[in-house]
Amino acid sequence: MRNLILLAGGIFLSFVALAQKSATTALRNERELSFVEFETGEGRVTAVLPSHVRMGDVISGTVLAEPQGKNERQLSKNAQLLNGYVIEMENEPSPAKKGRFTWKMPASVAGGVVGLVLKDNLGRILARQVFPVLDGPGTTPSGKEALEGFPAGFPVTDPVLKAHPQAHRPFAEGDAALPGYLRAGQNEKITGFFDGDSRNSVITLGGAELEVLAESPEGIFFAVPDTLSGRHTLGITEQNKTFTGEVNIVNLSLSADKLTLTRGETTRVTIEVSGLDGLDSSLPLTLSNLTPGNITLKGGNEQQKTLDPKQAGPSGILRETAEVTATRSGAFSVLVTLGPPESQLLRIETPVVGSLPAADPLVVVWTAKGFPEGTRFNLSVYAIPEEPASALSGESKDPVCITEGSIPVYSATRLSGNMHSLPGEWENPDGNQSQGLFAIRVEAADPVTGALLGEASSWFQTISASRKCRCGDNASSFILADIRLGDLVVARASLSQNPSNLELPSGPLSLRFTEASLDCGNCSRTPCEVANVVYVPAVPVILPGTSIQTLDVRVTWDCILDGCITGSCEKTFKLKYSLAPDKCECGDVAVTVEARNVNASKPANLGTRSTVTSHRPAGSSGTAILQIGNTLRYESGDEVEIVISGIQPHCWCQDGLCNPEPTDRDDVRSGKPLTIDLGENDADASNDNHNMIRVAQPGDGWQTDDSYRIHVRFRNAQSNTRDVYQDFTLKYWCIQEDCSRSLCDKKFRIHFGFF
Repeated sequence: MRNLILLAGGIFLSFVALAQKSATTALRNERELSFVEFETGEGRVTAVLPSHVRMGDVISGTVLAEPQGKNERQLSKNAQLLNGYVIEMENEPSPAKKGRFTWKMPASVAGGVVGLVLKDNLGRILARQVFPVLDGPGTTPSGKEALEGFPAGFPVTDPVLKAHPQAHRPFAEGDAALPGYLRAGQNEKITGFFDGDSRNSVITLGGAELEVLAESPEGIFFAVPDTLSGRHTLGITEQNKTFTGEVNIVNLSLSADKLTLTRGETTRVTIEVSGLDGLDSSLPLTLSNLTPGNITLKGGNEQQKTLDPKQAGPSGILRETAEVTATRSGAFSVLVTLGPPESQLLRIETPVVGSLPAADPLVVVWTAKGFPEGTRFNLSVYAIPEEPASALSGESKDPVCITEGSIPVYSATRLSGNMHSLPGEWENPDGNQSQGLFAIRVEAADPVTGALLGEASSWFQTISASRKCRCGDNASSFILADIRLGDLVVARASLSQNPSNLELPSGPLSLRFTEASLDCGNCSRTPCEVANVVYVPAVPVILPGTSIQTLDVRVTWDCILDGCITGSCEKTFKLKYSLAPDKCECGDVAVTVEARNVNASKPANLGTRSTVTSHRPAGSSGTAILQIGNTLRYESGDEVEIVISGIQPHCWCQDGLCNPEPTDRDDVRSGKPLTIDLGENDADASNDNHNMIRVAQPGDGWQTDDSYRIHVRFRNAQSNTRDVYQDFTLKYWCIQEDCSRSLCDKKFRIHFGFF
C-alpha cells in the first residue's frame, strides 16, 4: 500500500490575465515551509521559502521550474521558457534558472504582507501572490532580535556584539539543535540561530551533501532522501563552522491483509517503522480513517500514539497493527503519519559568559526557539564559591557547574517573554551583598503541566561600584585637527566646548583629526586610560558661507583599566569658523633655524650648534618662538651665525592656491619669494633681556640654496641676565587672479638662554 503523507495548510487561488497569458497562483504550507506555486501554460514555477518570516529578516529559498508537455519537444521548449521566468519580491528578482534566492525582507510591511510577482522573459507580469510577514521579533527572537529587545542604554558586554550591534552573534556549537531522528522522504528542519543566508550553509547526511531548500533566522530546511535508513552522521556547516551528530533515518511503511472488503468483513492494517536502532527519542504517530463511510477503525477514527524505540528488536524495526471493519463494501483509505522530531533551543544572551555587566539593575535576556506557545520560564541565580580575581584574569568557566542541592540567592518563576530584571542587591549565603561570581539558570516549562522542556546556564561577575571606570571632568577636553584643502594643510584647529572663531579660506575644506585630549576618571583611585576613540563624522566637511558657523563633532571613547568595568564616554566638540571667499589668505609658514658659535670667547664653546624647526599655523597671532637650548654654549661677546632655511610659505584663495611673491623685487634676489626683516634688538640698558647686536659679515643675506644668513653678537655683560633673543619677520604677498591680494607678515623670535 502506498504511504499517505499529510499535507497541512490551505490553498488560495487567484487569476491574472495579461497580454493573452494567464497564470494561477496558490500558496500552501507544509511544516513551516511555504510553497508559492504559479501555474502557467508552459508549466509550474514554485518558490519554496520559510513560512515564519519576520520584518527585516534575511531569508533564502529555492525556485523550482516544472515544464509540462505532450512530448519531449514540448517539454524542452517549455523548460526553456520557464527558465526565463522570474519570481520577484519587493524588487528583489529570482530567476527560475538560478534555482536559489536570498532576500532581505522589508523593515516595515504594510498590511502584514509582501507581494510576490511572476514575470515572463519579456518582463511582463503574469501573476501576483501575497505572502504574510510577521510583525516584530515575537516570542522566539533570533540573536539580532534579542539585541534589539534590550532596554534603552543597556551595555552589551560581548566584544563582538559591541563592535557589530546589528549583526548576529557568530555561529557556535550549541547554536543548532540537531534532531534525534529524521523521516525518510520528508522535508525536515534544523532549528538554530542562523543568518538566513543559505549560501554559507551546507547540510550533509551520511557523507552526502543535501540541497538546502530554505533558511531563515529560525532554521534550515532540507529534504531527506527516501533511500536511507538507520544510523547516519548529520553535519551542518554555517558561516564556515561545521558541527556533526548522529541521527536516525526513520522509514514508515503501511500494509493491509486486504485492500477491498465486503460489508461486515474485518482486516488488519500493519504499520512498520524501521531505522530505530540506537534511537532514544520517542516518536509521535497519528492514525486517521480517511473513509469513515466505508470502514470503522478500532480504537477510533483519529488516534494518537507514542512509539518507544526501545521496544524495537535488534533489527531496529517496530510494528503496530490496527483492526479495520467494513460498514459498506468497497475500498478504504487509512492515513498514517510520523510526527516531526522536536527541535528546541534555549540560550542566555546576556549576561554573556564571564562578563562584567554594567547594567543597574542587571537585565537577563534569553532566546527560546521551538517551544510551545505560552511556554513559561523559571530563572535562578546561584552564588559560585570562587575568588573574584580569577574571573578578572579571563579564565573560562564555561560550562557552569551548579552543585545539586544549591540554594539560589534569587529566583523567579513562570515568567513570560524573554527578559527579566534582577534586583539591585540580594543576600549571599555568606552574608555579603551581591558582589562576586554568579551562575544563571533559565528553565523552559510546559505551560500546562509545568514539566521541564529545556534549560540554559551562564555565569557572570558583579563588582562594587568603585570598580568601574567613569568619565572624568570633560570641561577641559579638546581635539586637534588639520584643516585641509585637498592634501594641503591650510590651518590647524582646536575643537573645544567653547571655541573661538577661526577665519578660514573658502572650501572645499575637510578636517583630519590629529590628537585628542580626553579625560577619564578613576577606578578605585587609579586613573583609567582612554581607548577606542571614535569621531562622528570621521572626516567632517566645512560648509561654505560668509557668516560665523559652527561645526559639531561627536567623540566617543572608553575608559578602561584591568579589573574594572569599562566606562563609555561621549562629548560633542565644536568648531566656530567663518570663510573668506574671493580673497587670498596667508597660510602656514615653516622655517628651520640653525645657530652656530663662530667666534667664541672660550675655545670650548666654538663650533657648537643647535637646530630647531618652527611651523606658524594659518590665522595664528603673536610671535612664533624658536627655542635655542642646551646644545649651544656661549657667553657675552660670542659671535653666532644664524641660518634660516627650509622656508615654505603658503597662500590660498577659494578652491586653489595663491602665489607667494616678494614685497620689494629690487631688494630681493631673483627667485626669492619673500622678504626677511631683522629686528633691531639693541638695548640701552646692559641688563635688558634682548641685548644683541648685528655683525656685518661678507656674504650675509640670501644664499644660493635659498637660505638666509646673519651674524649676531651677544652684548650681555651682566651675570644675572639669562636670556636674549633675535627677532625676524617674513613678509610676502599672496597674489592670485580674481582674488584680492593679501600682505602676509609672520613674526618669529630666536630665543637664546645662557647656561
